[in-house]
Amino acid sequence: MKNEVTPSQVKAERLQTRANTSANYVDELAERMAAGDVFPPIVIFTDGEESWIADGIHRLDAAILAKRKIGIDERKGTRADAIEFACGANAAHGLRRSNADKRRSIDLALSEFPDRSSRAIAEICGVSSHLVEELRQGLITKSQRVSKTTQTPASTVRMRSRVGRDGKERTDPAAVGTNGKAPDEKPLAFNPPPPGNSLESVQADLKELEKKLRDVGRFARTILQCEANEIRRPFCCCYSVLTIIHPLQHVARTIASDMPVGGTPKKPVLYHEQKAQEAAK
Repeated sequence: MKNEVTPSQVKAERLQTRANTSANYVDELAERMAAGDVFPPIVIFTDGEESWIADGIHRLDAAILAKRKIGIDERKGTRADAIEFACGANAAHGLRRSNADKRRSIDLALSEFPDRSSRAIAEICGVSSHLVEELRQGLITKSQRVSKTTQTPASTVRMRSRVGRDGKERTDPAAVGTNGKAPDEKPLAFNPPPPGNSLESVQADLKELEKKLRDVGRFARTILQCEANEIRRPFCCCYSVLTIIHPLQHVARTIASDMPVGGTPKKPVLYHEQKAQEAAK
């Protein structure tokens, strides 16, 4: 059912599948609305008691700003139906999605449909299945860490089956071992503590970094046979490589100049400060 209403009449939960709304895009749409441009109606799902905006949040905000009526495409469905529609609504129209927008829609779909396969989630969100699997594995790892912290068996978190695009249920390969049974949970890999922030360790790390930067610059000059800014050897992309030599050397000099030589971690004394103090005496 499609009709036009004032924005204040829209009483529905916003299913935001973008990382953030764009104020600039809202302003642009509002200007076009004020100029008389006609836009597609916003899509709202309702189960008779509750309603959810599945598509058109930018258009709704623009209509509020321009003080114009907005078209409503009201559809029957549940919140899950609205989320499934919303996750892929901006894949083909509207403001181009950023990577953060895509990840936000995948996170929303995974939380709402945890039993669906990565391919099915990818089809809903209009993204690659590789990206979905990457985020899914990140969520599983995070869940395992939480379960270990709370002494909850990690097996209660790990997926046992997934529903594919054809609606059929398949066993999750990550949950079954070679013998057809769920493998024993492996302890999380030990993460070594971060290196100490003692003066000696910081100096050693910075000196190693300075050496590597100088080595890269020296190697670049060697393969190009450079003297000053003169290149003596034809080489593909040689000028592109040459442009990084001076910045690398500058960074190396800056690291050497800012090397901590005393003081405390919160208030270190740097090499160039020490030299300045010695020169002033």
